[in-house]
Amino acid sequence: MGERNRFEGSGACSAAFENPPEGQRVKRGLIILQKKSCTSDSIYYFPVLNLHIPNPFKIGNIQFTYFTKEYFDAKWEKTKENINSSKIDFDKFYRKYQGRVFASTRVKAEPNRAKTLAFNECSLAVDVLKMYTPTILFPSNECLVDLEERININYQSDYLCQRIEKPDELGVTMSARNNPFILTENHLLQFFQSGLSDFSNFLSNNSVSELSSLIKQSISFYSTAISTFDLHFRIAQLITISESILLEDDRKHNLEKYCKTRFDSLLNSNDTKKSEIFTTILTNMYQIRHKIMHKAIRLSIDLKSLSVFQISLIELLLRIIYLEKNIKKKEELILFIDKK
Repeated sequence: MGERNRFEGSGACSAAFENPPEGQRVKRGLIILQKKSCTSDSIYYFPVLNLHIPNPFKIGNIQFTYFTKEYFDAKWEKTKENINSSKIDFDKFYRKYQGRVFASTRVKAEPNRAKTLAFNECSLAVDVLKMYTPTILFPSNECLVDLEERININYQSDYLCQRIEKPDELGVTMSARNNPFILTENHLLQFFQSGLSDFSNFLSNNSVSELSSLIKQSISFYSTAISTFDLHFRIAQLITISESILLEDDRKHNLEKYCKTRFDSLLNSNDTKKSEIFTTILTNMYQIRHKIMHKAIRLSIDLKSLSVFQISLIELLLRIIYLEKNIKKKEELILFIDKK
């Protein structure tokens, strides 16, 4: 981690250590730095698990950052004369946040709405970041990056074993699921050059069109799919996302045909060979989805093909983000694709 205070400028926010309800509150998955003078103007910091970053960066209006040792050292020096607690108590309360990655945003809103607004904004930025985790290229890799408040899996588990021939012995085995996503400066540079900047600008623009809402919903659903360890059900979720974008809401027949045709048309309209390969992959994905959802049969999954599908759906979203500058409704998008 860096040596500089990454939170300069957001200071003047915390209250006295022994009286957190007035200015600083700590909850599971959330730190609030709140200006005393205005309780509706707050900076929210949500811990992000399984993510290491080289330096702070932004996706949309969300800052991915961390507290440094120097920040808490300076905080202690400023507050030690005004509080009754010892440095041991101070460190016990605060130091657990040192070096952890947070997604943060400033929100001006009614106090009972501010946290929800901040959480939703940070969630969407994390959803976008998950589109650039190794799971996209290597589908069998578990994507464990997420906001702490959204994590619903155990990272550590135990089991006991007693051998029949040695009843007095009781063995304990502990295991941990720890696969952090270690970002480097080169990673970030490559990601922003490969579409992350477009996602970031899209979130910053705060468009309220029907199509932009569909894009945001699709990003969130995609994040959920990538965090699904069961690849068969992940494929089912990815197809559902594709259909929600590319099919009319009232379409009841030929869903696969129209979804594949429009998906391919938007991505590969000028490349016949690539189009044939991609259509074959989509057909295979549909077969896998059909068998698992309707027959409870698990067909074999080609991981390379799944990777292509995952990447292609990201490319589809990027293409629609570009089109959203002029196309504001899903119906208009479908008409545009069908005319290609």
